[in-house]
Amino acid sequence: MPTPSEPLIIGHTQPIRQLTAVLRSDRLAHAYLFGGPEGVGKRLVAARWATAINCERPASGRPETFGGCPSGPDACRSCRMELSGTHPDRLLIEPDGQFIKIEQVRELQAALNFTAWSGRRKIALIDRAERLNQEAANALLKTVEEPPADSLLILISSAPDDLLPTLRSRCHLVRFFPLEPQQLTRWLIDQRRWAPEEAALVSAIANGCVGRALAGDPALLREERDAVDRWLAQSCLDLSNPLDALERLTEGAETAARTPEQFERTIHWLRLWLQDTVHLSAAPDRDHPVRFPSAHRAVRVLSLFTCSELAAQLHWSWRASFRNINRQLLLEQWLIALRDAVTAHRPQGTARARTTA
Repeated sequence: MPTPSEPLIIGHTQPIRQLTAVLRSDRLAHAYLFGGPEGVGKRLVAARWATAINCERPASGRPETFGGCPSGPDACRSCRMELSGTHPDRLLIEPDGQFIKIEQVRELQAALNFTAWSGRRKIALIDRAERLNQEAANALLKTVEEPPADSLLILISSAPDDLLPTLRSRCHLVRFFPLEPQQLTRWLIDQRRWAPEEAALVSAIANGCVGRALAGDPALLREERDAVDRWLAQSCLDLSNPLDALERLTEGAETAARTPEQFERTIHWLRLWLQDTVHLSAAPDRDHPVRFPSAHRAVRVLSLFTCSELAAQLHWSWRASFRNINRQLLLEQWLIALRDAVTAHRPQGTARARTTA
């Protein structure tokens, strides 16, 4: 079993096979794009693969190490440095605030031009690559087009379609998919000793992503989920008191937009709510694990086309927040669009009754 300092890779059989085959054939490309949902395990796999590439004794270890050394005192010097985070040939770029900036890319370019200190390659992991600003993306494109000798770039993104198209097209795409909720539930029960009810709830909320499942306390997740469900029901689905609904909408948006982190969490909850609504609408006869009770009300008034439009607008709102557009305003606009869609599908009898009253 891996040590506590070496997290276990859960799932991802196909990406592991693909990357292992590339490594064994010794036909590494100069740039890869690891794409998949947030928290699915892309960065962990990228780090483990980078360790195996520079391993001094390849072809040993478990499948999830790609042939690199198992952790422990018998690991080679390169693998020990990788595990401790001190390998001089491993580089990491993450967003500085909202974006990855051109200064960070320039520092990376300078570092890649040096000869590898001990490994086969200098390997750069660019995490949350969708956060590259325009200048940084253009600068990185030049490196991808003319890579320094013995260098390897691994871009990691939960929104690969948001990358500069010319940058994306020059990277070999490796796709990562979430676990089935039942598979994640079973893992949480068997390996983490979670209670079945908590495991099922967190698996559904995490959308099959292990990182998300382990990031929060189940009780707090349930409380936050319930609060979002009530907020949507009272501000957007309840047409009985428009003024009260608008007040709840504004107050909720203000709370949800106080910090960038809270805003992103809210966007995630809203995506899950839309997923529930779409699943209920697309296959009403199937038994769906519904995370938000209010989705049963929403499905009666929102078409699949409307849900698709709302999903696209929600994604745009998330991207717009990177440009320092007012987060509360972005949420309010989306919620008003949802409420307008609900109002447009209000049964005519309800409209006549209100008019008569």
